[in-house]
Formats: sequence, C-alpha cells, structure tokens
Amino acid sequence: MDRHETMRPTFPTRRVILGAGVIGAAVGIASYRPISDPSWKLDLRTSPWRPRDSAGLVVQDQRLWLIGGTLADNKSSLLDCWSSPDGLDWSRETDQASWNPTIQAMTASFAGRLWRMGGFFPQSQTLVASAEVWASRDGRDWQWVSEQAPWTQRGGGTLIGYDGKLWLLGGSRHPRGGATLNDVWCTEDGSSWTQVLHSAPWRPRAFHSAVVHDGQLWVIGGGEWGRNAVFYSDVWSTSNGFDWRMRTEKASWAGRHWAKSVSYKDLLWTMGGLTAPREGAVNDVWYSGDGQRWYRYLPQKTWSPRMAHCAVVFDDRVLVLGGSDDDCLNDVWTLGLDNSWFGPKLPSRLWSAIRSM
Repeated sequence: MDRHETMRPTFPTRRVILGAGVIGAAVGIASYRPISDPSWKLDLRTSPWRPRDSAGLVVQDQRLWLIGGTLADNKSSLLDCWSSPDGLDWSRETDQASWNPTIQAMTASFAGRLWRMGGFFPQSQTLVASAEVWASRDGRDWQWVSEQAPWTQRGGGTLIGYDGKLWLLGGSRHPRGGATLNDVWCTEDGSSWTQVLHSAPWRPRAFHSAVVHDGQLWVIGGGEWGRNAVFYSDVWSTSNGFDWRMRTEKASWAGRHWAKSVSYKDLLWTMGGLTAPREGAVNDVWYSGDGQRWYRYLPQKTWSPRMAHCAVVFDDRVLVLGGSDDDCLNDVWTLGLDNSWFGPKLPSRLWSAIRSM
C-alpha cells in the first residue's frame, strides 16, 4: 500500500454487532433492579381479636367480618366473630358462636348471610371431618341450616359466591392428607345442594384458594398434606362450574398451601402460604392479567411471612391480616394502588421471568 494512500477504516461485521448487542442486553437484564412497587402499610400492629390463622374474612353490608380461626396449637378453634367498618376499629359480635369448634372450616358471604361449614372437630384424640352448615345475618345469632349436607364431610376446601350461587370446591376428608377431593357443588340456599362435578379436571386438593375474577371462577394452588405432601402451582378457571380451563400447569411462583388470592385492579393476585413441609411460610406476592403469565410484586415494605392468613379487597384496598408462621398473628396490613401504577414495565417483566426460573 502506498504510504500516501488514505487508509480506509474497518467496520465490525453484522455478526459482531449482533453478538455485542445480545451480550449487552444480557448484562443489562442481569444487572437490572426494578423500581420498587408501592409498599404495604401496617394499619394495626395488634388487633383486639386474638392472634389466629385459618379464620374467615368476608365483606358484607359494607363491613369486614372476621369469623373464627385456630390458635397456635393448631387444635383449638375460636368461636368468636368480629366486624369492622374499616379494618381499624373492631367490634366483637360474639365470643361463643353456636357452631361446633371445627378447624379448617370454610366461610363465605352470600345472599345477605355469613356462612360457615365443614371443618375438622376433635373426637377421641383424633380429628373428624364435618358437613355441618351454619349461617348468620348479624354475626351474633347463628342458625343450623344443615347437620349433614349431601357432600362428603371435609375441611380445607373453598367456599365462594359466584353467579347467584354458593360454590364448594374440593377439600380433604382428613387434615393430615391422603383423602383430598376435587368435586364441585353449588347451592342457592345452603340446604339444597347440586353436585356439578364428581371429579373436576384439576387434581384433588385442599388448602387452595378460589376467587371470582374477570367474570369467572378461579382455583389456584393448594395440594395434599401429610407425610408425602404435594404443592401445586396450577391455575384453573370456569364460567359455569362444569367446563374448566387450565390457564397454567406451573405458574412462576412455587406451589403452595394456605395462600390467599384476590381480584384487584383488574388483576389476579396470590400471596403468602407454605411452599415446603419443613420450611417456614413465605410472603411473596404475585399478580397476573390472564392467570398464565405471573409477575412478582416488589415493594420495599411488606408483611412478615405467613400462611393461612386472611386477604380481601375492601374500600379499594387489599387487606391482609392474621395468619401464622412460628406463632399466630393479629396484625392488619393494607395496599392501595392508584392509577399511576401500571404493573411491570418491560425490564421488570424480563427480570421477573429470569428470577422465577
């Protein structure tokens, strides 16, 4: 080459450019830390009601209703009922309700009444499943609707109002597992029941959650308890209780018992629970628009790990209260999101997907 000839610059090949871009993107995603989501707020550190887990929490007549629950020994059932207009000021409606002292009972609000049914009660040093049905209009006077409903005695199922009916979904015939159910029942009055399905397409389970979201009824997680415990992370939905659609067989979150799920801000949320037999509870919170793709909610401040807690949407906020880990709790936490929160941006979606692998 003539030394007077102008040297032409060399440019990287397309392959080199593409490779550098992929590496840069990977490094960016790996080092990315998303902006925190809005924090949970501790409204009450200590409520007037006793610490408990496995309580019922429902909304009726513009009030919150806390129904029963279990003490830290996992055997003693509480017979009280409390109500509150805001989650801060609580009134004790009764401390000796008429129902039998069952644990892992199922509760709901439906047709202007509070409902409590099923559960396990102590008998001769063991726990026996129940099929009793109780109801109340004011939380003080409870009526015995049925001593023996037509469905199999059980506890740990879910009870929820949907499409003008009260629905019973799954559960277990014994609290220590090995006898889980996947049947579907409904009623309009609590006394006359219709079996919609003897065996739903979702696997038999207990300690799952159910929620009404986007005009459909959803079943989320749960599993089987006992020596060979199983923890599910599948998500199912139905519009009629008969035809079920699996949204995902394995969600981004770990399979779990005793989690809680709500519908809030047009999203499906699931939170907390127990993910392994000999490990403590968790406090992760996940949300989804379709039940298939899930993203982790990442606040700076949140509630302590817990399972068998209560969660409900009330006054445009999510309330989480009670539950247990090593000990039972009686705190109250709230989360309120305004229109400035839009869920995950693209980097957050990628980061959440990588962290969930």
